[in-house]
Amino acid sequence: MKNGKDFVILADGKNSVFDGDNLSALSSNKTLIALDGAGEILRKNSIVPDIILGDMDSISRETLEKFLALGVKILRRPDQNFSDLEKAIFHCKEQGAQSITITNATAGRFDHTIANIFFLKKYYSPHCDMRILDNGAAIIYSENEGLIIRSAVGCKCGFFGTPRCKIFSNGLKYELDNFELILGSSESIANEFTRGEVKLKIIGQCLLTFELNGKFPLTFQRQSP
Repeated sequence: MKNGKDFVILADGKNSVFDGDNLSALSSNKTLIALDGAGEILRKNSIVPDIILGDMDSISRETLEKFLALGVKILRRPDQNFSDLEKAIFHCKEQGAQSITITNATAGRFDHTIANIFFLKKYYSPHCDMRILDNGAAIIYSENEGLIIRSAVGCKCGFFGTPRCKIFSNGLKYELDNFELILGSSESIANEFTRGEVKLKIIGQCLLTFELNGKFPLTFQRQSP
């Protein structure tokens, strides 16, 4: 039974290697939204989304009619001032989303990929777990808060100021103690978990990346810094 507060958004990444089994597991008990042409990917893999959303410029009439007959909700959003991914994020938040997982979003054009990553910052809320999960890696955004992150020993991670922050850590191979991250000037990469729970304090704005290799879980909780 879907609770209506957890969403998975399948973007139309043209060069992504699609894994239908992984998507089915990821979207179990969650509302699956396909962005426009991503509906074609799902049709080829015999997966039925809950919603198809977008300006409908990349999906065939035949596919739309097939999914409509199966009870899929079609949400036309023609406004060209926002990308289809942004429109889907708006929809999720209008529904009171507690979590939004975005996938198939980092394998297309570079301008789309960079914009998609920075939407994590643009639409950040401490009350909604929003992440990009692609190709065995996760990206999240954090701002002026503490984080308790649970994964696995050996999970590789990186931290980037967006545009800048100071970061403190407990549980990393290379601990960070008031380390300043500045976009285009200083970053922390090739770090890794030395235990299953890592504590971070972030003062400022930060993008965090985690290499999960398809086998590591990733959960986190937010706290006051």
